Amino acid sequence: ARLVHLGRPWAPLSSYDLIVTTPQYNLPRQSNIQHNSLPLHNHDADALSREAAALAPRLAELPCPRIAVLLGGDSGKFVFTAEKGRRLGHLAETLARSSSGSIVLTSSPRTPEAAVTACVDAITAPAFVHRWSVAAANPYAGILGSADAFIVTGESMSMLAEASAPGKPLYIFDMADDPAVPWWRHAHA
Repeated sequence: ARLVHLGRPWAPLSSYDLIVTTPQYNLPRQSNIQHNSLPLHNHDADALSREAAALAPRLAELPCPRIAVLLGGDSGKFVFTAEKGRRLGHLAETLARSSSGSIVLTSSPRTPEAAVTACVDAITAPAFVHRWSVAAANPYAGILGSADAFIVTGESMSMLAEASAPGKPLYIFDMADDPAVPWWRHAHA
């Protein structure tokens, strides 16, 4: 038997025969650690094309370019507040309006509802909005296959890797707080 771990190990590194990891975990360079530049994902071009075709009728009225806005959520010191959601919505709105395009937005299981609502409320450009729910079909792969450009919250290495795979413009929304203020001084922390 061999012990292989993907991601961040929570045991001594010597406990594993192989660790497959990515940069955000800051693991050392050693013989049993394989460093990938981005997280692994299973979104191949053919599958994305099929999902985009299935989603196409729901996006048919939206003008191009279609800018996908992929919302992550709270992760460690990155807290997705309503104010950050509002700021992201305004930035996405500006990009869509400046290109005469539209927005295709989806939240994720980690996205706080207040951040989604603030983001969506800031958008007046033509838009398709999907609020993630365990009870609803997830159009995420169709969005990846349909988008002409992406805006992704910067705390999610997986969404960044998936959005970068099609080779289209990618904008990263910085979820960090003001670095001049210690993290524990922020009300949301």
